[in-house]
Amino acid sequence: MRLHTKLMLGLSFLIMLMGGIFEFTYKNIMESNLKHEKGKNALAVAQSISNMPNIQEAFYTKDPASIIQPIAEKIRKQVGAEFIVIGNRNEIRYSHPNPNRIGHRMVGGDNEAAFKGKSAISESTGTLGPSLRGKAPIFYQGKVIGVVSVGYLQTDIAEEVSKVQKRIFMTTIGILLGGLLISLLISLHIKKAIFGLEPEEIAWMYQEKHAILESIHEGIIAVDTKGLITVVNETAHKILHVPNDILLRGKRIDDVLENTRLLDVVKTGQAEYDREFMILGEVYLANRIPIFDKRGVVIGAVASLRNKNDLSYLLQELSHVKAYAEGLPRRMNIRTDFIRYLVSFN
Repeated sequence: MRLHTKLMLGLSFLIMLMGGIFEFTYKNIMESNLKHEKGKNALAVAQSISNMPNIQEAFYTKDPASIIQPIAEKIRKQVGAEFIVIGNRNEIRYSHPNPNRIGHRMVGGDNEAAFKGKSAISESTGTLGPSLRGKAPIFYQGKVIGVVSVGYLQTDIAEEVSKVQKRIFMTTIGILLGGLLISLLISLHIKKAIFGLEPEEIAWMYQEKHAILESIHEGIIAVDTKGLITVVNETAHKILHVPNDILLRGKRIDDVLENTRLLDVVKTGQAEYDREFMILGEVYLANRIPIFDKRGVVIGAVASLRNKNDLSYLLQELSHVKAYAEGLPRRMNIRTDFIRYLVSFN
């Protein structure tokens, strides 16, 4: 599988995973917050009702339900609760959304705290189904005479969460699509930056480049636009009398070797050839060439260094070879004349 494809798949998987985590986390937070708000609202309504004097006094009338039921239903519709149930100490209902259930016992088994004089939020299952409830005790002359239960069905809460979740889902899909597009652009940019090469090809080219640099008898030093050494071969180490185990890459060229003129080449973009250069008392011939990127911008410079004495020796050897080559015709003529002379005796 090519690097471009790996990057695309990897980034896509990461973005989808993050999108899934985001949706799951946000849904749970939203559901928790919604339940918390609903519970607080239910409890506040229950406490308000429990403090109403006409509700408290109705408990001591002949028919409490006839007074309490209209008040409870009016408030229920105003606050949007699923039910408001008011009952006495025996848990006999005086109000209920379904009038047929008035006079029957309350269900759910979560009135204990209220009968102890404490308000509470609870989750339980009643005649209308699982619900979130706010419960408050009703006091009269310092005694608990009943309980108010205000509730919202869990199914209604789930529906509200579902509506929000749909919006979250659409937002997540938008994020995923945007992320996929970005991952595509990133992978294409990386592919372009490395000229479409695979990691194995880059590794092979690096090894090849290293082998070529070390096989060259000239010293090679390259710098970037800041004058930091980016490439230096073993021959250059020998010329500078610097052991190979000392890292020169990353150091400023001026700290290693002065007056290299490499930064001048970077600034001008002009190459220099066969310029004499003194290093530690020896004369070297230096070639300095700017390095351009594909846009034609100078991104560095490289210098090759060769000892002038080595070149002088080579020139001497070439002179000897040339002299020998020029003398060959004369030697051939002498040999031919000698052979003719011998033949003449026969």
